[in-house]
Amino acid sequence: MNENQVPGASYSSAPEGSPYPNPQQQFRKMLRGNSNTVGFGLLLNIVISLFLPVLLGFGAGFISLDIDTLSISVDDQSIAYHLGNLITYIVAFLGPGLLMAAVVGIPAKAAIPRKPVPAGLIAAAACVNLAVVVGGVSLASMLSVFLESVFGLVPTMADISLPEDPVGILLNFALIGIVAPICEELVFRGVVMQSLRRFGDGFALIGSSILFSFAHGNLVQGPNAFISGLVMGYFVLRTGSVATGIWMHLVNNSLAMIFELLLRSIPGGDSLYGLMLLFYLALGAAGFLWMRLRYPNFYVSLPRRLPVSEGWKYKHFFTTPGFILYFLAVLGITMVNFQ
Repeated sequence: MNENQVPGASYSSAPEGSPYPNPQQQFRKMLRGNSNTVGFGLLLNIVISLFLPVLLGFGAGFISLDIDTLSISVDDQSIAYHLGNLITYIVAFLGPGLLMAAVVGIPAKAAIPRKPVPAGLIAAAACVNLAVVVGGVSLASMLSVFLESVFGLVPTMADISLPEDPVGILLNFALIGIVAPICEELVFRGVVMQSLRRFGDGFALIGSSILFSFAHGNLVQGPNAFISGLVMGYFVLRTGSVATGIWMHLVNNSLAMIFELLLRSIPGGDSLYGLMLLFYLALGAAGFLWMRLRYPNFYVSLPRRLPVSEGWKYKHFFTTPGFILYFLAVLGITMVNFQ
């Protein structure tokens, strides 16, 4: 390879004898272009998430407007309401995801890697992620205590508790336990992280995890999303399959909903929450030890492939117009989620 070429800067190797006129300038242009694409794509995700439910609500009748008082009422117990949430989630994630992939120009096989992964490895990875979630939840709790004690602010999040009726429970489980993990992994561990890999695997992992954290729009879920995003992303990179991240995410969300149902149905069930966390930690320890025995070389550091500093990449990626607009939108949503 010519010494003026930037390794890993495209999805296919550049032919010999065709160096870039200015490798760092070309690299910067590509990095910022990717940032703008991802930023505007995730901003579109927010816009769809905010307005599509309203359009579906008025069309399906679970949102009504009182002309006299100009008040809006939402029937959040109706089947149409839950189906509207399902449709919104799919469109809000897969639409921008496909658009980002097309603009960045990443091939489908590169955007959604799907190498075969042993079932035992996926199960162990899911267990490890459960233990990491305990750490993420603890970090979020400490952050909440700090913000309340110092600034008098209490972070909140949208109510995602299960409804009371059986049909609502099933549809809610389908959304949070199945649809959300698939859509979010295809976008964040798929299109976003894979498109950033040409700038280095470590950068792709951390950058996509930061964006995944921002996408939750609150400081209750955000810290845990960042940490679990790092873990799921690492396993996706090491196994070469987005399916690994999907299963890890699906197991976490599904178990959380199952435990919510169990704790809600048992008198004094809230007192058993600590036991659930211990159960998660035990599963995580078992999964980690099994992988150490079965795959002793699995936990390795990701290679640094590019001749530019990590700080240089973060500076240029997180200062584009697309990312700044997305960050401001996320900041606005996050500020609403305080008491």
